[in-house]
Amino acid sequence: MASFVLAVEHNRLKTLSIPGLISFKGPKHDFQVTELPLFAIAAMFSGLIGAFFNRTHGLLNRFRKRHQSIKFRTLETLFIALFTVSMMFILPTVAGTCFEADPSEDKNWYADNYGVQFACKSGHPITADENSDAKVIYNDFAILFF
Repeated sequence: MASFVLAVEHNRLKTLSIPGLISFKGPKHDFQVTELPLFAIAAMFSGLIGAFFNRTHGLLNRFRKRHQSIKFRTLETLFIALFTVSMMFILPTVAGTCFEADPSEDKNWYADNYGVQFACKSGHPITADENSDAKVIYNDFAILFF
C-alpha cells in the first residue's frame, strides 16, 4: 500500500519500486504493474498450500488423540522415516539436474569433496585429482540431501 501511495505521489503509476522509509543498497529492480498478477497467483498458491498444511495437521492431531498406543506411535515413526528416506532418493533422480563443475573456478570442490554425483550418467568421480583437466559432474538436488 505504501508503495502505491508513493507511486501516486511521484506520478509514477507504472512502477512500484519507489524507495520508502527504508532503502537497501544493492541492485535496483523496477517492479512493473504488469508483474502484480504473477505475484498474486504465487501468493494464492502459497496460501492454499499453507491452508492444506494447517488442515492436515489438525486432522493428524485429532487422529493422534484417539490412537495413543505404542504400536501406532511406532508405525507413525516408521512411516515418516520411510517417507523421508524415499524422498531423499526419488527427488534427486526425478527433479535433479546434473552439471559439470570446473575445477579451475573453485578448488574447494576437490579439497572438500563437495558435490554429489547421484543419479548422473558416467562422469568423473568427485574425488578426482585437482590438477587434472577432467570436470566433475554433480547433481544439484542431491547436494541438498547428502
